[in-house]
Amino acid sequence: MRLVELYPSLGLLAFSSTRFRSAIRILLQPVVAFIQNQNEYQFDAIRIGSQLSNATIRELEDFRRGIYEKKSPYLLTETHLSRIDEAEVDSRSYHVIARKSGEIVGCLRLTPAPFECQFAQESLAERLKKSRNYLEINRFVTTNRMPGLSRKLLFLAGTFLILETPFQGLIGICKTGNQNRFASFGLEPLGEVFHIPYRNRDEYVVMSAPNRRLVAHAFKYLILNRSKSPV
Repeated sequence: MRLVELYPSLGLLAFSSTRFRSAIRILLQPVVAFIQNQNEYQFDAIRIGSQLSNATIRELEDFRRGIYEKKSPYLLTETHLSRIDEAEVDSRSYHVIARKSGEIVGCLRLTPAPFECQFAQESLAERLKKSRNYLEINRFVTTNRMPGLSRKLLFLAGTFLILETPFQGLIGICKTGNQNRFASFGLEPLGEVFHIPYRNRDEYVVMSAPNRRLVAHAFKYLILNRSKSPV
């Protein structure tokens, strides 16, 4: 699939130089092709939530709920829902959706400030001040036994950010045990480990990366894996 077919409304770009934008576009086209040509998963065109159909929103809600009931029940509690208006965050966020045989098997949400994590842990507000021109990764979930899907969702999110939005990087929180998944695409820890009171005693860390680092890691990934099967 060509880049313009996956991203139907290429327009706003994060870089000011036309020549530089063209070079970045040429560099990132192989990233999307590398992901799409494996034919393991199908990816919906990335859109903001307010542009998704009611049926797709219901699919997303049902898919997430099924995952949360087993792995993250605290996201379904009254404590969480009283802090975060999920419908409002969904409507102003971009959604990366993966399917297999027509069914959703993975998704990722990209949210502009105010970030979802700020409502979960108010003490993060000061730490995130300098990242208000970033997009936040959240609701990053996949079903079991989907090899390579997490990596593909993250790479598609990064290329979308760079090529189709004016935002300058990615930021997100993750459990400390999941840092490597984010680090593989250039995100690095920002500040100390912290806890979210109603989420058991899990340790979390803020991970972030500016666009230039995302591009560098996409290129590095292609070089290292061009003669291998995707992971």
